[in-house]
Amino acid sequence: MIDARVPGPLRTAPAFAALALLFAGGCVATRLDAGILVLEDGAELSGSIAVERMWIPAGATVRVGSDLDLVARGIVRIDGVLAVSDAEEISLSDAPDVRIASALVIEIRGAIRGGRGRNGDLRAPRGGDGSTLDLEAPLVRIGGELRGGGAGDGGPSGAGGTGGAVLVDGTLQRRFDAHSFWQIVGGRGGAGGSPGGDGGASGAALSTVSDDLRTRLREHGAEIEAELDAFPEAKSGHDSR
Repeated sequence: MIDARVPGPLRTAPAFAALALLFAGGCVATRLDAGILVLEDGAELSGSIAVERMWIPAGATVRVGSDLDLVARGIVRIDGVLAVSDAEEISLSDAPDVRIASALVIEIRGAIRGGRGRNGDLRAPRGGDGSTLDLEAPLVRIGGELRGGGAGDGGPSGAGGTGGAVLVDGTLQRRFDAHSFWQIVGGRGGAGGSPGGDGGASGAALSTVSDDLRTRLREHGAEIEAELDAFPEAKSGHDSR
């Protein structure tokens, strides 16, 4: 139930309140453009964040430094790259997970790439798990890449970690044209450590549509079209499968 995850005050809050929420959640390098929060190259996201609308432009790379739960009332569009930190970079075993939910529509034209789990060692022989990516919206449009994080390999006799899953809940619309491709790939499982460590499972790549989101797509089609009108070129070049 995405509505339940959107804080009540945000539904009537002015734009600066969304900015305040983002800065409190650990985001830098942002600007507001026609009511859309724009994350510029070098921005960082983490924690629980609520926004009206969000856009990562082409050419921008935004980092995720810890688990991210981002909820939007309107469109979330990623033309650039949302890159999750590897576990070793942030001194963790498992790489951060990412959940993005919109009450209307998510569009990925660039990429979301999960981070890699840390390799096991003598003190913690099991390999760390890769990032899981979870996208939820009545309409999810993919014209780019969703890739779960690879897992860490096992240390001495340790099991490999579990690759990160990619989970899409919502009507999936994939873009096909001469200038784009799409990929939805679960993360690779970690290799078992020698001697005798078990290899880890690779992450699943699953697309489902809950009854609630199917109903929302039917009842809020006009609002979704209005969100897509914020980016007029987004409405062309897609084919539903």
